[in-house]
Amino acid sequence: MITTTLDLPGSYLPGVTHKIFWTRQVIAAVSETKPEERASLVQFINNVPCLAYERLPMIFYSLELWESLEAMELFVPSDLMPFQNYRDNEEAK
Repeated sequence: MITTTLDLPGSYLPGVTHKIFWTRQVIAAVSETKPEERASLVQFINNVPCLAYERLPMIFYSLELWESLEAMELFVPSDLMPFQNYRDNEEAK
């Protein structure tokens, strides 16, 4: 899945770090929700609202690192907070 994600076109996810970050968030959310909570995309997002929070990466990454050339070209680990599952993210907001 990560390889497929890295090949996705579009400016909406400009860098490798961005694509992997959001992919990891979705994978964690899917693995921690019940099948009936993700019967449709709308239902899934309603049950995992942090996935619709555009500034979610800023909980984990400084803006400088997030927008860096390094983050665009390869995956860099977060510098503010280690990756957590989406339920922990809800508490962090």
